[in-house]
Amino acid sequence: MFLQYSADHSSLTARLGYSDFSYRGSYPYLDASLGHYLNFDDTRGQTLDGELSYQWRGGMHRVVAGVSFSRDLQASQKNFNSVPAASLGTTDVDINTQVNRSALFVQDTLQLHESLTLSLGLRLDSATGQDDTTSPRLGAIWQVAPDWTLKFLTGRAYRSPNAYEAQFGNGTSYLSNPSLQSETVHNYFSKQVPIEELEKLLLQTEVHSVT
Repeated sequence: MFLQYSADHSSLTARLGYSDFSYRGSYPYLDASLGHYLNFDDTRGQTLDGELSYQWRGGMHRVVAGVSFSRDLQASQKNFNSVPAASLGTTDVDINTQVNRSALFVQDTLQLHESLTLSLGLRLDSATGQDDTTSPRLGAIWQVAPDWTLKFLTGRAYRSPNAYEAQFGNGTSYLSNPSLQSETVHNYFSKQVPIEELEKLLLQTEVHSVT
């Protein structure tokens, strides 16, 4: 569901969504002692998510601010066999770890000059079982000449582990890691658009750091 209200210099946007995912699989195996048996996956996920954002334009500023959320209504993961798990030295998997996520964000794009644009952004993420994470963003676009533009972007992105990555485990081939922490990515990007006199000149630099 998507709703939008617009006025002269501002707008308000609301989005609400629902997703439903299910997966079932069976896989044949052969054990020297037990013979043939089947392994089963049974997964069901239901998620409610939404976002509310406000945009305002005035003077040199274009500001966007808002909140977003994601709620797991169900995150069921099951894995079992047609023979007793103990006979294989494993354990059956039956978890339903539901994760709630929320975020606050704001970004101001400033037209400092007709040839210079600066973008400043900040985002605060929160997820069940994880520390709150702040992700800043900075961007600048400078049109040096009508056919020559310099662009620079730097920022940090964030992703919390999902239930499969942190909780799924049968004690042997799959090991759970409930203490798994969120990952962050640091990006640095610069680009020089070709000049007419040097049509083949293109300088682009990207640096990514993942933790």
